[in-house]
Amino acid sequence: MPLNANVKDYLKPENLEEACDFLRENEDAMPVAGGTGISIFMNKGLMSNVRSLVDLDGLGLSFSKKNNDSLEIGSMTKLADMIQFTRDLNIARTALLSIPKEIRNLGTLGGQVFTAYPAFDMSVCLLALGATVNIYDGSSNKSIALEELYSGMFQPNIPPGGIIKSVLIPLNKFNNTHYVKIGKTGHGFSDISFGLSADFRDGTINKIAIAIGGGSLESEPVRLSSVEERLNGMELTKDRIDEAFALVNESKSIEFRSDERTSADFRKHTLAVHIRRVLTDFQSRGGMLK
Repeated sequence: MPLNANVKDYLKPENLEEACDFLRENEDAMPVAGGTGISIFMNKGLMSNVRSLVDLDGLGLSFSKKNNDSLEIGSMTKLADMIQFTRDLNIARTALLSIPKEIRNLGTLGGQVFTAYPAFDMSVCLLALGATVNIYDGSSNKSIALEELYSGMFQPNIPPGGIIKSVLIPLNKFNNTHYVKIGKTGHGFSDISFGLSADFRDGTINKIAIAIGGGSLESEPVRLSSVEERLNGMELTKDRIDEAFALVNESKSIEFRSDERTSADFRKHTLAVHIRRVLTDFQSRGGMLK
């Protein structure tokens, strides 16, 4: 795909320190991971302020490390390679397999996380898992919760010169996870999506995280904190599920857009219906496997 952009510099640094220095000194520079997201958005005129690209390929950022409590994945790891790393994590595997194969083979984890684009499946999935991001600034590393990183599409809270080095996924925080993607086709951008992770034992939700995304969302992926707060530490009853359904419909943090296909209110209602279905399934059969 030809790139419709006014890029004046393309830097292929020899090490991370050089990449960080260039990004720090050039406010109009942006790191390049797989390049699929940048090509899409630049051709839509959404990154007209970017004049320089910094290629992170070949800098040792494609890797995975797993221990008993967490899975760390390098930011330059291809989405296709992530499938084998996350085979025991239902929500991540489902999200990855819903991404078109041509995107999986080129796109990277860091690219999905950096853009905070709501239709990117892994952004929503990782937000629901309570993932943290490891940011390197050329001399030190800083860990930040993904929820704190997101302040708007293409506006990650990364300090000048910072690069997303890896993403850390907790493995023992939740025992039930689920990902739902609703779109025009089975392998395109989502219209509505959500990830739900819960520590659900003996009929009680000890902890829950619900992340919302989708191409019709007019913001970065968001957490449904109002619903989470109402369900945390509570027995999962029909009345509580109905209450969660109502809270989703009333939520002010969900900003879907209306278009020729349907209204924003109907999209929010559809989301509420699917969340209720997942919670009802948890209640009826003790949740789903990771």
